[in-house]
Amino acid sequence: MDLAYCLVSVFCGERNGLRYLAEEIGKHKEILEINPVFGEYDLLLKLGSEDSDDIGDFIEKKLRYMRGVVGVQTFVVPPKLDEEYQRKFREARGQKPK
Repeated sequence: MDLAYCLVSVFCGERNGLRYLAEEIGKHKEILEINPVFGEYDLLLKLGSEDSDDIGDFIEKKLRYMRGVVGVQTFVVPPKLDEEYQRKFREARGQKPK
């Protein structure tokens, strides 16, 4: 599975606007997790798909054009590095590798 993380800046001029936008974003199949964060960005998204084009299409054609989204910073996780890192992380914690 291909993974990516996005930091999203939001402008919500109404009460509960951030919650509403998070719920709208969460309806998409590429979204694995949504977390509010403090600072320059408002949301941290974890995206995943078997096809990396799905992630790119979601970000470029949907997320960036959602009402209230004013900025997106994307971090793509290289698949091989992710698998190796997770294996070593589990081993270091004494967990069985998957």
